[in-house]
Amino acid sequence: NTNTVGQKFAQDLKPMLADLGLVNRGTKTSRLEGSTYVNGDTCDYYGIIRYARKEGMTGVIIEHAFISNEDDLELLKDESFLRALGYADAEAIYQNLDSFYEAYRENQADADAIAAIRDAAPNSVFRVYNPFSGDHVSTLDKNEARELVCSGWRYEGVKWENPTSGEPIWRICNPFSGDHFYTKSKAEVEGLVAQGWTWDNDGNPVLYGTTKDAEGAVPIYRLFNPYATVGTHIFTTEKSEYDTNVARGWTGEDVAFYGLKSGTAPAPSEPSEDPVEPPASTGTPIMGASVTTKDALATRFVQAMEREHKSYPAIYAEKGAATPREFAELLWDQAVAEGVRPEVVLAQIMWETGWLQFGGLVQPDQCNFGGLGATGPGNPGNVFPDVKTGLLAQVQHLKAYASTDPLNCECVDQRFNLVTRGVAPTVEELGGKWAVGEGSDRYGYNIVALMNANLL
Repeated sequence: NTNTVGQKFAQDLKPMLADLGLVNRGTKTSRLEGSTYVNGDTCDYYGIIRYARKEGMTGVIIEHAFISNEDDLELLKDESFLRALGYADAEAIYQNLDSFYEAYRENQADADAIAAIRDAAPNSVFRVYNPFSGDHVSTLDKNEARELVCSGWRYEGVKWENPTSGEPIWRICNPFSGDHFYTKSKAEVEGLVAQGWTWDNDGNPVLYGTTKDAEGAVPIYRLFNPYATVGTHIFTTEKSEYDTNVARGWTGEDVAFYGLKSGTAPAPSEPSEDPVEPPASTGTPIMGASVTTKDALATRFVQAMEREHKSYPAIYAEKGAATPREFAELLWDQAVAEGVRPEVVLAQIMWETGWLQFGGLVQPDQCNFGGLGATGPGNPGNVFPDVKTGLLAQVQHLKAYASTDPLNCECVDQRFNLVTRGVAPTVEELGGKWAVGEGSDRYGYNIVALMNANLL
């Protein structure tokens, strides 16, 4: 897929170069007949592109101008023109960075695993293994399974399909790492027990496969412990255990799949010939209606600020939001105007600014609550005239990531057009996109944890 990403990059760059006075000669492809890539496509003629693609990277050749053309030659002598060319290239690259990165990651991953996940039956429960930490994750979400495989986790296959009523499911624990995982393979459990793992539930099945809507279905919650030496996930059917660990700082990851408790297995059902709808993403949507109310959100935000002993920046009285409640209510209006969930925006602000305490590159008087444009020392990011404009800019930037719909309000987000639209419809998918660098894969999950603990 690196070739399609390259074509998209070229389409974005062409008009930028044309605006500088160059003739738009289009995009061109030259093939090396008799030579093919592993997927059967004829190889590109030029090695810069051919060898890049063989390594899973995107390669293009940009012919800006020609010294054999008198008009072009004069332009190429102009230092300001050369600088403008560089800026145009850089802008187009920046706009496509996410696509370049995703294409590269996918091509470094196990292609067979990616294909198996893509083609798996609806309601399949996938299991992946982190070879660096020993952690296992089970998930119904194809996108999550694919993302983890692209990150270097090992794909262990479909462990069961949720509608297979009555299939026994065992849970086993690694006493050396604290890791738990579920399996329907008794032979796998017995093999690991022989290596020192321990049975749960005295060696009896703990669950039976079922669907979400089946009578007696039990949600299995998943949590991540960010404090463990290597990080580990646990699964539990106890909502109280889930809530307690979230309160302690664990990251709640919602429901992983569903099962029936031991002793309640139904009779095996006949395979259905009716098409089954694929499961909805288990992520937290950015767009859509709020699950709370304007007053409740504002009240909970005020209470959370008090509980955490956080002071509200006095400067915002001059910028249209004198109190935390006014801030939350103003945020609600901007979010609803663009169709973004207000609780998501507020939770992101809490994470980005440290509960409006700031302390990093961005300062309170910038009214920049999402770190927009803050890229490092000397570049503290965008500045907005008031709280309302700053909130609307952040809302619009979230919408750029989460949706391909047009804006409803005048665009105040200076970086809106730099985002590849619709690449992160859920909060969890913002990791590695809105936030990059070490630990950025947990960015969205941290926001969701703050939202669930303080705003809902």
